[in-house]
Amino acid sequence: MTISFGGEFHIGYIIGLFLFCLLGFYLLRISLWNTYGEEIIVFNKSTINYEADYGWFKDGRKVINVEHLNYTMRIIDYEEDKKSALIISNNDDTIESVVKMDNDELVELIQLLTDN
Repeated sequence: MTISFGGEFHIGYIIGLFLFCLLGFYLLRISLWNTYGEEIIVFNKSTINYEADYGWFKDGRKVINVEHLNYTMRIIDYEEDKKSALIISNNDDTIESVVKMDNDELVELIQLLTDN
């Protein structure tokens, strides 16, 4: 608007545009995750593939080997809520889920994963 009224163009306009584009992308990503977001974990014989699906795009692709796997849980929010998230790790890499599950269900899932 300043340029249309005869003001000079300077680098501050580009920096401001860049910052607002970053903010817009971040807000789009959060709203897509809250609307369409899902985690996809695929268990293969030799690897585990992880991918965060935002509906319009996919992000956070990670592949870890199945050797020396360790399944744990991380408490999310308050302990009274009894909600946790799954953590899959080996010696080299870690996959941390952001999906909240009841502690009892997560313990059952970890038991199923360790048995297989």
